[in-house]
Amino acid sequence: LHHNRWYAGKDMYAPPTFRGTAEERFWHHVVKTDSCWLWTGKPDKDGYGHLSVDGRRVGSHRFSYFLAYGKWPNPCCLHNCDNPPCVNPSHCIEGTPQLNTQHREERGRNPYRKGESSARAKLTEANVREIRMLLSAGTQSKDIAVRFGVVASTISEIKRGRNWSHIV
Repeated sequence: LHHNRWYAGKDMYAPPTFRGTAEERFWHHVVKTDSCWLWTGKPDKDGYGHLSVDGRRVGSHRFSYFLAYGKWPNPCCLHNCDNPPCVNPSHCIEGTPQLNTQHREERGRNPYRKGESSARAKLTEANVREIRMLLSAGTQSKDIAVRFGVVASTISEIKRGRNWSHIV
């Protein structure tokens, strides 16, 4: 064990990780507060906890749902409290990927920003409306691109509805 930790680049002198059943390991990493039950284990990049259950990586909030209700949330487990480390099963509901995306958008937690809110945006919504007006008037894409300081493919993507499709 000592050599394995050294070989894996881990601290050789750290105490061994907690071993036990998945349920024991789960409760080992949970701190209950008045509302949220907080996952104290290592979070992923988005703040959610995970643990290994039967050799598979499972979200800690999904496992909490399973422990409370005796079934896995299918297909998604959504947080009502909007707190990623929370594993309180009363704060989780079963949902669909579409509902998960809708909740994320409504709560402003979408990492994929659209339009002007994107850090890479060079155009505004007003620019896009004007570009569409120029396109419908028959102006060439390359002329519009020069006018707005973007490449012609950006105008083409707007024309085909692949970019800025949320602007009417």
